[in-house]
Amino acid sequence: MCRELRFANKLAVPGWTLNLKTAEIANRALDRMALALPAPPKGVESWGTQIFSEDGTPVRLTRYRPKGLDWAAPCLVYFHGGGFCLRDARYIHRYAARYAEGARCEVVFVHYRTADIAPFPAPFEDCYAALRWVWDNAPRLRIDPARIAVGGDSAGGALAAACALRARDEGGPWLCFQLLVYPVTDCRMETNSMRKYTDSPMWNAVLNRKMWELYLRDEDHGTPQYAAPLLAHDFSNLPPAYVEAEEFDCLHDEGIAYAKALEAAGIGYVKTAVGDKYVYEHMVRNGNRIGGEQSGHIIFSKYARTGDGILTSLKLMEVMLAMKLPLSRLAEPVTIYPQVLINVRVKDKTAAQEDPAVKAAVEAAAAELGDTGRILVRESGTEPLVRVMVEARSKGQCQQLAQKVVDVIVEQGHKAE
Repeated sequence: MCRELRFANKLAVPGWTLNLKTAEIANRALDRMALALPAPPKGVESWGTQIFSEDGTPVRLTRYRPKGLDWAAPCLVYFHGGGFCLRDARYIHRYAARYAEGARCEVVFVHYRTADIAPFPAPFEDCYAALRWVWDNAPRLRIDPARIAVGGDSAGGALAAACALRARDEGGPWLCFQLLVYPVTDCRMETNSMRKYTDSPMWNAVLNRKMWELYLRDEDHGTPQYAAPLLAHDFSNLPPAYVEAEEFDCLHDEGIAYAKALEAAGIGYVKTAVGDKYVYEHMVRNGNRIGGEQSGHIIFSKYARTGDGILTSLKLMEVMLAMKLPLSRLAEPVTIYPQVLINVRVKDKTAAQEDPAVKAAVEAAAAELGDTGRILVRESGTEPLVRVMVEARSKGQCQQLAQKVVDVIVEQGHKAE
């Protein structure tokens, strides 16, 4: 180990310092600092709003939006890190505003309940309620419902990945991207990096274990993959992802494992690597459809040789902002069309989707829509459902085309009794 890291490890935070009492004290200090959030750049406006979580608890949101962005804009719903138990620090708001400015998108920053107040699933439910609020109110908020992404760092990465899983399981919101910066993904803590980095600065395996003890202290864990996304059994039909893993980080291996799980399920545009310089690589997969269009993205990653994952994360944000990726390629004005979603309970999801007659019906509907809409047929992650979604100029056309595909699914004998 280099001399600098040997010295830095002397700054490792002992695990005993993280508990409900110290989290409460730290959050009181963070609350005082949050009374005056940093002013956004001159070209960005910010304001707060309040929604309600699934159990009726108020949840505060801070919205950042470039001035003059009057059309239906892309939106990044962002969840901050902090081991699930620490609230948002002022600095992360500066970077949320820079995301909005650099990518010409709205950023909705979620002030979810932390684990010192309520353990899982409350923080996750707050985050998902925020995502649903953006999706359900997109026209009023001047947000394009087809260009909503989720993102987060560390514990926020776990919340973002979990929201993507639940959105997939419930057939919407239809997300265009997930940005997972050194994400927490696995509560089992059995990886090599967990065994190795027990005294690294800023964050380590000892603190990580305390984090899980606080977050999962309620024994009723509900749906476990919504707490630890790597526990999911099905990674198909999730949105494209950027996954970053840091080299000197106890979370390294589980971040890599999650990226590999996505790739194995055929999820495109995932890049993971370790190095000490910027890696620029074109990753274009011909024929992969995202949002109904042939697409290719440039993925950027930076992995600094440092134990300070927070600084590395912020450098990553700077790079992505400088290159205006990934959301800015979607930032041109668009028209919001009506949408219809029909769920069909089937005997076999794969057989229904791969049926030549069903494929022909989908292709015929796509041809009729041309450039004025889109049709998507996807399977549910856990339920025996096929979901048919049509976006078109009129509600009547949506309903007509969606029903045509559903009728073929039924005629071919795929519908479950």
